[in-house]
Amino acid sequence: MTTCPYAECRETYQAITCPHCKLKNVWKNADYMQGLVTQCPNEKCGKNYQTINCPHCQKINIWKNADYAESLKTTCTFPECGKEFQTINCPHCQQLNVWKDADYKSGLGNVCAYANCRKEFQTMSCPHCWKINVWKDATYEHGLVTTCAYAECGRSYQALDCPKCHRLNVRKTADYGKGLIYRCAYDDCQETYQTIGCPHCQRVNVRKDADYEQGNVYRCAHSSCGGTYQTIGCPHCHTVNVRKNPDCDKGFIYKCANAECKRKFQTLGCPHCCKINIFKKADYKEGLVHVCAYAECQKEFQTLTCPHCTRQIIWKDASYEEGLVVSCPYLECQREFQTVNCPHCQVLNVWKDANFKEGLIYQCVAEGCAGKFKCVEGQVLAAE
Repeated sequence: MTTCPYAECRETYQAITCPHCKLKNVWKNADYMQGLVTQCPNEKCGKNYQTINCPHCQKINIWKNADYAESLKTTCTFPECGKEFQTINCPHCQQLNVWKDADYKSGLGNVCAYANCRKEFQTMSCPHCWKINVWKDATYEHGLVTTCAYAECGRSYQALDCPKCHRLNVRKTADYGKGLIYRCAYDDCQETYQTIGCPHCQRVNVRKDADYEQGNVYRCAHSSCGGTYQTIGCPHCHTVNVRKNPDCDKGFIYKCANAECKRKFQTLGCPHCCKINIFKKADYKEGLVHVCAYAECQKEFQTLTCPHCTRQIIWKDASYEEGLVVSCPYLECQREFQTVNCPHCQVLNVWKDANFKEGLIYQCVAEGCAGKFKCVEGQVLAAE
């Protein structure tokens, strides 16, 4: 900024030499904004450029091609200085905010340094195109999937603070929230952590000790949500499927949420160790004795679904005997039924009215089976 030396004037103005045509560009009202793209007013030139005064040596740094990247660390172009700094133009007042020590933290809320503004904002550099994305109202929330605001980019990314060193880790692939284990990107940290996306509020839950176990029911860590959920990895494509209703222990058949997979699988909770057993072919047969798939458990159990109230009944000691009348243990139901596993295909046949008779020949209800069977002295036998 320059002040006219003549006493009868003493007005201030600003002038910058265009790096293309070398003519002076003058701001009569001294309202030039550093960092913003400037177009030379000379009709024969009209080219763009940017300038910033180094906060250390005060010398003017010029970007002839107007390719200065806000928020990224910049090194003063003058060799006798060569110090780093960072700058951002406030999205409210357009004035240049300077981090002289180059310690700006991407994603954090910032308050404009100018007394006539003092408004809050947030910024994040897109990891794909490196252009700055601005949240003028400072509403950016770490962990949410963000789409770059620039039409020529438009790619998604996520950013999250490492729970150990609290520095920002950016996922170019926007895959936070899938239960994967990550390693902090900073060499002096390198700690591992895990993240899960809550299906209720869409925010990321962080497991600092990377001890998340699929199938367990978790409550969202964000106090404004508190919803419960479960996740299960598809046994076909390994995509993490998030269950908004934590029902992975019920023996239900699921279709993978990955549009490129969509294959079916089945899950069931072991009543002994509470871990989820996964049936890749969705071929779990109710009524049969099942052995928990986990080496540290390996205990037997049986399950049936009550045909009246559709709730699961578990025999933790695997003592259920097919053909016997079962009374639903749930107080609001308590209705009776009978079941028999077909000896040909193992599919469960159900008598909702508990009218199965020993000695009579029955035909399996399973499509593609039609095998005949009967029950003699408590044993289910194939029949002609």
